Amino acid sequence: DFVLVGDSGEKDPEIYRKICLKYPTRIKAMLIREVPNRPLEGERLRRLTDALPANRFRKFTDAAELQDLSKRVFEN
Repeated sequence: DFVLVGDSGEKDPEIYRKICLKYPTRIKAMLIREVPNRPLEGERLRRLTDALPANRFRKFTDAAELQDLSKRVFEN
């Protein structure tokens, strides 16, 4: 199983979405750091959240949040 970690600045969310659709049972979680100059919102966010159950997708803004997020991911 895999946890995908990236940011919203480039194409990470779109690439990860394709991976989630191809291997839905292998992706434990997707964690995306939201960068200020390219927020993850609107249609871009909707398409991404459609690819994974809500409890497996998380946005964050600071790397310090990863420790808490990873604990929650691995508890499920």
